[in-house]
Amino acid sequence: MSVGFIDSVCPPSSCYAAYNSLRGDKTIINEPTMAHAAPAHIHKAFMDYILERVQRPAAVPAP
Repeated sequence: MSVGFIDSVCPPSSCYAAYNSLRGDKTIINEPTMAHAAPAHIHKAFMDYILERVQRPAAVPAP
């Protein structure tokens, strides 16, 4: 989850409330200069996080 400190659509307080209610493994990225739109490095961090936790299916050998 990311929090943009100048986000007027999803204010930081609502982001922290949602984050605190989540159970399990979680990570938060605080961005003091970010508004609602997430820059490329945030998208990359999200994808990296997901890919680290998703088990890719094994390749099926060709017949």
